[in-house]
Formats: sequence, structure tokens, C-alpha cells
Amino acid sequence: MNVRKLMAKAAFLALPALFAACSDTSRPPAISFRISNAPPVPRTMSQMAGEVRIERDFMSPRSRARRAARSMKPRFITIHSTANPTGDAAAHSRALKRGAMGSLNWHFTVDQYHAIQHIPLNETGRHADRGGPGDMYSIGIEMGEVRSHNPIVTWNRSAKLTAVLMKQYNIPLRNVVPHYYWTGKNCPAPLLTNGRPGDKWSWFVSRAGGALMRAAWCMSCEESAWNNGRQSASDIPPGGLLLHSSQGTGGDAGGRNGRCTGPAVHAAPQV
Repeated sequence: MNVRKLMAKAAFLALPALFAACSDTSRPPAISFRISNAPPVPRTMSQMAGEVRIERDFMSPRSRARRAARSMKPRFITIHSTANPTGDAAAHSRALKRGAMGSLNWHFTVDQYHAIQHIPLNETGRHADRGGPGDMYSIGIEMGEVRSHNPIVTWNRSAKLTAVLMKQYNIPLRNVVPHYYWTGKNCPAPLLTNGRPGDKWSWFVSRAGGALMRAAWCMSCEESAWNNGRQSASDIPPGGLLLHSSQGTGGDAGGRNGRCTGPAVHAAPQV
């Protein structure tokens, strides 16, 4: 009896230490809504695409998933999360290319280091709702959940990629949606609250919208300088958006009527 009492007392005394270890109070919260007085830093779309570090590693056109694809003019951007604690963007790219995902595919996988593009942006994927409007009209972005990666870096990179795509295809912020929007699935789980969009999803959308606004501000400053004769074409950062006329964008690569344009950089998403 005494032994049992001693064991129970020891377990009771160990509980505070156990809870302290689980709470990990030394780690800052994943998302902070504290107001910052730091001014936003303007970015050209070329700079933003470069910061995303887009790399192309396309699936074969003869693969099962791409053979079933259709032509697409994107109207939405659908955000997913991989739910894979060990697989980074490169691992998912290899899996897609060897057919391990069967009929499933999507346009980008993002981790803390880069974003890998798997299929052209004018081609449907199969990632949202089994051939429904989510697949037919949206670009699919999978955000990595690698345990060893910093999720904030991945989410910020994904938000910048979203802003680049919004600009390229004139997609409004209201059409940036979680996978949940199409099927009610708890995805992207790290950015949902109790399985539904809440404060964390609003944070992500605000990051994408803020990135787009900074780019618009920078573009406005560049156009003003161009019009006032203070810059030459060589002074303007190279445009990073592949806005081909075949996409219905008039071939405008950054500003209006050809202003603020330049050669496309390697980091641009490819149609």
C-alpha cells in the first residue's frame, strides 16, 4: 500500500513538469496579430517571383494525370496542405513524376526553400473536387508540412506565389480559397480553425493581398519615374511574369501599355 501511495505521489508531482514540456512556452506563437509600425517594402512582381524561387519540374504529358487534363483559364487559386511531415516539395515532385499519386496532380508544391511547378498553368489539375469546378477553374497550391521546416516561411512563400498568380491572371482576392471551399475537407489543416476558415485563414489571405498591394505600389512608382523621364528601360528591374498575349492579358509584363517590363526571369511561373 505504501509503495502505491509513493508511486501515486511521484506521478502527481511529475504532472506540472509534463504539462510544461507539452506547452513549450519558450516557443513563440505561430501567428502574431500585433500591429507593426514598420512600413511595407514595395516589390516588383519580378522581385516577388524571385523571392518565391519558382522551379519547374513538369510531369510527363504522357502521364496518367496529364492525359486526362483539359485546357483551363484560371479563375480561382486553391490552397492545400500536404499533411506529410517528411516530404518536401522535391519529394512530392518526384512522386508525381513517377505516378505515385495516380490520377491526382496539382500545379505547385511549396516548402520553406522554394516552389516547384508540376504542370502548366493553362492546364487543369485534379486536386480539389474530383473533376468539379475546383479542378476545372483553379490553380492548385500544396503547402508543405515538413516537420523540420519553418511553417511561417512556407506560408509566406505561398502567399507571395498567390499574389504573383493573382496578378498574372487577374484573380480577385475573394477567389483565393482553401480546399475546404470546394468539399468541406479540413484542408489546409494548419490554416483552418476547428476545420473551418477562421483567424488563421484570414491571416494568410491578408498576406497574399498585402503582397499584391506592395507590388502595385512599386509598379505605380516605377511608372511615374518612367513617365517623368528619370529612368530608362535598363534601370527598371526585369519583369518576371510570363504574361503572353495568348493568355488574354495583352502581353503586358508588369505595367500598363508595356511599361515596367523587361525580359522574363527564370523564376516566373510558366503557362
